[in-house]
Amino acid sequence: MKFGEPENQIDYYDRLTAKLKKKLNQTKISKEHFGKIILVEVSFDLRLVDDDRLRKAVRAAATHSRTTLAIVLAKREANPHMRYHYSLSTTFSQTGAAIKPEVVELFERVAKNEAALDPILCSAYQRSWDQAQVHAQQIAKPIPE
Repeated sequence: MKFGEPENQIDYYDRLTAKLKKKLNQTKISKEHFGKIILVEVSFDLRLVDDDRLRKAVRAAATHSRTTLAIVLAKREANPHMRYHYSLSTTFSQTGAAIKPEVVELFERVAKNEAALDPILCSAYQRSWDQAQVHAQQIAKPIPE
């Protein structure tokens, strides 16, 4: 039996804005610290989101926060290797990014390299079974003598 679409569809972007506003108000920093970095694990696929709506949702939450350096959204995903990896989306404060560009570089490196690289196999995560099959066939080819 197929179930119909739910009547009250959750708007993940509005829900994210509300959650971030709550977290930003809950987290305080002392004067000797530069800024806070908020890490939130989300329940939706970050590779399938509307980037503009996601950016607007994060900005709507952080507009009045003068102490936030970055907001990092993460989604834990299983992969064909029976392990997990994270998809990441990071938004930086423009002021904080200008003052501390090394923090921006660090998070960009993590998102593009470390989070995408399987440390056991030293290769990029295979995100689907089709990719894993192609990768396995390439590895299984005999080495010419």
